[in-house]
Amino acid sequence: MSNKQNVLGGNPTLNSYNLNFIIEGDLFTGQYDANKTLREVLEHALNKSQHTGRPVDDWQVKVAGITLDVNQKLSNLGLSDEVKLVVSLKTGAGGNSNWYEFGI
Repeated sequence: MSNKQNVLGGNPTLNSYNLNFIIEGDLFTGQYDANKTLREVLEHALNKSQHTGRPVDDWQVKVAGITLDVNQKLSNLGLSDEVKLVVSLKTGAGGNSNWYEFGI
């Protein structure tokens, strides 16, 4: 977890978090165990929103302009309950972080 994530002022003692995912402009809410990773709850939110055509690794999660580490447990991210998480495709190569160069 980066120091930037600590400034979110969340409560690491919560047993669960009520999270609000904004995906493609639509709001999807859920209650998630604090020991789940952000990747696990992101996958659930993407399924719930029917955004299943792309792998989870093609997506990023931001709060207050800070990109969160999806491999961290919710309790380690410094999130507050009822936080709004903005989910979007990563930029480059149609959401894929791998870049390819082609010769002409």
